[in-house]
Amino acid sequence: MLEDHQLGAFDLQCGLRTCGLRLRYEQHGQLNAERSNAILFPTWFAGRHTANRWIIGSGRALDTRRFCIIVVNALGNGESSSPSNDAQLLLDAQPVAISLFDNVRAQQELVRALGIERLHAVVGRSMGAQQALQWGCLYPQRVNRIFAFCGLPRTTPHNRLLLEAMAQALSAQEDAHGAAVALAARIYAAWSLSHEFFAGTMADPSCRSAGEWVDRHLVAAFQAFHRLDLLTLVRTWQSADISDNPVFNGKLHAALAAIQAPALLMPISHDLIFPPQDFEEAQAHIPRAESHLLYSHWGHRAAAPGGSAEDIATLERTLDRFLGKGKASAMESLSLRLGQVWPF
Repeated sequence: MLEDHQLGAFDLQCGLRTCGLRLRYEQHGQLNAERSNAILFPTWFAGRHTANRWIIGSGRALDTRRFCIIVVNALGNGESSSPSNDAQLLLDAQPVAISLFDNVRAQQELVRALGIERLHAVVGRSMGAQQALQWGCLYPQRVNRIFAFCGLPRTTPHNRLLLEAMAQALSAQEDAHGAAVALAARIYAAWSLSHEFFAGTMADPSCRSAGEWVDRHLVAAFQAFHRLDLLTLVRTWQSADISDNPVFNGKLHAALAAIQAPALLMPISHDLIFPPQDFEEAQAHIPRAESHLLYSHWGHRAAAPGGSAEDIATLERTLDRFLGKGKASAMESLSLRLGQVWPF
């Protein structure tokens, strides 16, 4: 069920006052009488609500028989208010800055409007994981669990270099035949999948080269987005920092310490964008955090829609245990340790 929530007067972190921004969301399953079974599942970079469906359904990790899953589109993704559909988000023909903080404050207004005082969980992948962690520190009394899959509380300087290259490609004034979007996709491809992935079969034997695989699977996906919407999402990701707001004033450790809910962090062994070693700081400073590693040559795209069925099954088993118990069993999943990569 796809619906829109209209925000009233809403001040973006960049200083722009808006009115009537739209959050488009999709609800799967029904709220129980106590409204205690809701799971918020934000979208990620270059993702829309349709992409989040891959682990939702009867008998899936996000089981619609038990939970009401609310998939909310990020501001700027072309479904919620974005430069392509709302002139408020354009200034001199360029997108205005939309932050992680903006997205999560807007989402909490939606959650309140639905009559939900406390979420069973916030689940997120990649930039969605950053939103989940932002929820955990901003609204610690309103979240029971945090599941952050392949996403960190703060975008690293290394990651920002990738995003700046993508932003420069997308900032081109002329985008004849989608050339700027295609270039951004190709830049992203070299980071989002591992050396081992491209050295192997690329999971699609019909592709004769790495370039053909990228064009078929990533360029095509990026071209479903308006150039300025993608640029908005790049800038949101580039500036993402759960402490960069008036609540924590840039003090990351304080923001991490404010997350009181059990948190399961799930890095990917071959992820170049959010590498496993970068999760150690978050785990050390979130009071009730665990890290469990997914070993996969798919890199940042491990267990994503259209990826390895084995990876997706591992993700679902881990998530299902966590949502049921609040803490994944150490006997059933592998802890991330300093300097080690453990294959499943």
